[in-house]
Amino acid sequence: MRHLLTHTSGIPNFTRQSDFDGKASRIDHTDGDVLARFAALPLEFEPGSRYAYCNSGYRLLDMIAAGVSGAPYADVLAERVLTPAGMHDTRVLSDEAIVPERARGYHNGPDGFVNAPYLSMTIPGGAGGLGSTLEDLLRFDRALREGTLAGEALQRRLFTPVRLSGGRAEDYGLGWVFNTYRGRRLVYHDGGIEGFASLYVRLPDEDLSIIMLTNLGGHSHAPAAVELIDTVLQLPPPEHEPVDLPVSALDARVGSYPDSNGVVEITAEGGQLVVRHGDGVHLMRPLDPTTYFAADDPDLVLHFHDQDPAPSCTLRYPLGWITGYRTEPAG
Repeated sequence: MRHLLTHTSGIPNFTRQSDFDGKASRIDHTDGDVLARFAALPLEFEPGSRYAYCNSGYRLLDMIAAGVSGAPYADVLAERVLTPAGMHDTRVLSDEAIVPERARGYHNGPDGFVNAPYLSMTIPGGAGGLGSTLEDLLRFDRALREGTLAGEALQRRLFTPVRLSGGRAEDYGLGWVFNTYRGRRLVYHDGGIEGFASLYVRLPDEDLSIIMLTNLGGHSHAPAAVELIDTVLQLPPPEHEPVDLPVSALDARVGSYPDSNGVVEITAEGGQLVVRHGDGVHLMRPLDPTTYFAADDPDLVLHFHDQDPAPSCTLRYPLGWITGYRTEPAG
């Protein structure tokens, strides 16, 4: 179960399968139907050896919770989390329930907003099938601060980075992402589903939380959240001192480093390392033989994990990260 909680199980992510988008996502599923979508697929890696975000794991977890308790997952969640935290307007969503003031989801289309495509709410479950309000999420945040939901010992477990079988710690705990921003610890998670996006950030040392919700699918809250952090804390940008490395050291890093949700493309051009990720292209400057920062953004840092069994790297930026494993040989 720890592998499932930390996305280190190696189980394929069923929402990333080619036959899921479109018709399959619009059809009602039983738990058995969801399980059948990935149960017979081979593991993508040895459990515990890598991190790869996996909705299949969190659907398995809600099935386990229901099986152990003998009650539906929605009831277990209400009894253990929602009611103790005073979250009266949060629920596991269904298509049948009438929810007052329930928001509709939208996407950006070529000519403006369009209705988000339908997704059967029998599918997401513990992998993202919750509806909530800003007020309820503030109550959840207060319950975490006051220890109502998790005491000190449990919070240590929640907020401890998972250690992979190769010995390296990854930036993920039990359902939480870890990062730093200009010397400040960040504990957070974002989420997205058809027509909606969310972000919940905690800066525990500053007793600061940021909660952002939108009914616009695919929207990134990160830029506005970082701007809020800057406004509140007024943190100076990091000052990096680049070093010189031989061209051979740069050439050794060249390759494609994918993970389950994206890819970091690394090339060596004109004696410089260049990183491409998403829509971004960044010229990288070395801080040491394994760590680089972006010349145009000192908060964007690339680190190579030379101790890993397979060549890998992590690209970190404020409220985002990707750890990829090289699939193409250098050169």
